[in-house]
Amino acid sequence: MKARKIVGICIGVAAVLGVLTWAFWSPAPKNAEQQLVVASWGGAYQTAQRKAFFEPFEKEFKVHIVEAGTPDYGKIYEWQRSGAASIDVVDVETFFVFQAGKKGALTRLDRDLLPTASLMKSAVDDFGVASCAYAEVIAWNKKRNPGLSDLKWSDFWDTERIPGPRAFRDLPATTLEAALLADGVSPDHLYPLDVDRAFKKLDALRAKTKIVLWTAGSEPIEFLKDRTAVLSTAWNGRIRDAQNEGMPLEMSFNQATLDWLWWVIPKEAKNKELAMKFIAFTLRPDRQRALVENIPYGPTNEDAWTGLPEDKLRQVPNSPANMKRVIIRDNKWWAEHETELVDRWRQWKLGLGK
Repeated sequence: MKARKIVGICIGVAAVLGVLTWAFWSPAPKNAEQQLVVASWGGAYQTAQRKAFFEPFEKEFKVHIVEAGTPDYGKIYEWQRSGAASIDVVDVETFFVFQAGKKGALTRLDRDLLPTASLMKSAVDDFGVASCAYAEVIAWNKKRNPGLSDLKWSDFWDTERIPGPRAFRDLPATTLEAALLADGVSPDHLYPLDVDRAFKKLDALRAKTKIVLWTAGSEPIEFLKDRTAVLSTAWNGRIRDAQNEGMPLEMSFNQATLDWLWWVIPKEAKNKELAMKFIAFTLRPDRQRALVENIPYGPTNEDAWTGLPEDKLRQVPNSPANMKRVIIRDNKWWAEHETELVDRWRQWKLGLGK
């Protein structure tokens, strides 16, 4: 009996340690000649990437993709200092491309290998290329709030009409923009951000209701299910995935923050040539359309729009109709100010419930 308990404890500890490691390593098939390690964000998004990118690439190039977990930006700088990286390709947010590229932590991409003629001009940087567009939206449980529709940030702050806790992502980016839009700032005059005004508006909301913060994309779904929050920011793909599972959730693209997810290659990556082939593969129109079919994150290859059905276009944040309603984040501004504002954000959120 004691022996079984000890074995059970050891297995439990091993499981916890496995969860805590940054990368989830899957075994390579015996016939794979090469391995490519790719880090992405998990959940519905990485499932969609697996179907649209990873598995077709493995089949066509006869290699094995090892999937790693949610990107840890600090690791990329650690690899730069140590001279060795354990990940070949990383899926990152826009501001980090500008920030880490400037600091020398990323590999300069070979543009001759990319379909630059058909890519959005803003999707290509010396140190990264955008693979899809997503939006951070306002979401709610329509079963509990059936009368809500097409919400904007002033509604998010209206605790009299919509009482209850609010949830934000645990980052100043998008949160500060939301506060300024709620305070009446025009989207055309949002940048440079009036940081003091934004924090003052956040103070006003905190004085009226409870604010909770999320770090993982699955958390807003849980918050809206269990009443932890009445309104929450969330990634549009996560909400759509929850809707597909039958959850009574709704979202609004009205003043949603549009951003892109980018492929980068760490400076010290082992398989740079194969990594470039993979990135180019994911930018092909057929692969970009395949991603949209699995999750409503929009293409960056302009040729990929052809053939997408109308119902898919309505769900994609950078479709022509939705582009008129969203706010495009100024990531060059954030690349310059993110470090100082993260410090201020840490001070502001003290005392908030998690």
